[in-house]
Amino acid sequence: MTPEEKQQILGRLASSDVASLADLNISSYDTLEQLEAAMRLVNVLKVSPLDAENVLDKMVKTLQDSELTINFNGYDFFDGDTKERWLNAFEHGKNMGYMNLRDGIEENIFDYSNKRAQAVQKDVIDRIKNFGSYNYGNNVSFEASLRPKYAAINFARRTNGAAESFGKSYIVLKQYVKHNCTFTDIDSFGYRGDQRDVTTLLANYHHLNRLIVNMEEDMLIALHDIANGSFLVGKYEGYIEAQIHGNILFSRDVEKMYIDNFEISSRPDTAMLKKFYELFRKNNNVQLIFK
Repeated sequence: MTPEEKQQILGRLASSDVASLADLNISSYDTLEQLEAAMRLVNVLKVSPLDAENVLDKMVKTLQDSELTINFNGYDFFDGDTKERWLNAFEHGKNMGYMNLRDGIEENIFDYSNKRAQAVQKDVIDRIKNFGSYNYGNNVSFEASLRPKYAAINFARRTNGAAESFGKSYIVLKQYVKHNCTFTDIDSFGYRGDQRDVTTLLANYHHLNRLIVNMEEDMLIALHDIANGSFLVGKYEGYIEAQIHGNILFSRDVEKMYIDNFEISSRPDTAMLKKFYELFRKNNNVQLIFK
């Protein structure tokens, strides 16, 4: 095993540690937040107290069953890096200004450098800090793949994926990927400069009540209506962000890929691009749909 391979393995382990630490925090508040979520339905949506628990369960199940999608521009999917897995900003090597900004947001949420002095096993904290702390690009042990990849829950059933602003083509991830995610009710870039303890806003698959406690009222109304079958599909434009802790391999973790025909038609080599997508489909056993 090469030193690089060993570092990648330890980085993947540290990524799992981050998700586990988040779960410790999230699960410890679950009983209280289940009550808070039910009370919010009563107070904001005027749901009967007798029906609140049932309505809450339906809303949570809607989130759990909705597609997890990654949006992208169909015309530049094959530009740059080899396409075996989805890469985050640090793996792509975006400009330093952007990576420092992204690092600040992720540090605020996941505390890779342990600035909050979490009271957990030292070897876990040391592993996360050693491989997860970016430190303005100065940490030689930094393992870029440890940092989250971003997706979104398409609970509004939008036909171009949950986060169309990133492109009208999108990937649908397999259901089990959700179990390796944390979730926020807004895009995490919205936490820039936020003075709150943002860790208290994270949810995960088995503890989604926190999203219902914190989401904006228009999202709450939309989710309630969708869960009860009284919503025009695709009408709501907001999304719930997913932070994926671990690698996303196209051959393992992708269920479908939707390519927007209008998006790729802007390229002079559209026919060749479609052939690349067909080869990608064959190599990764992915269902490919041109729409």
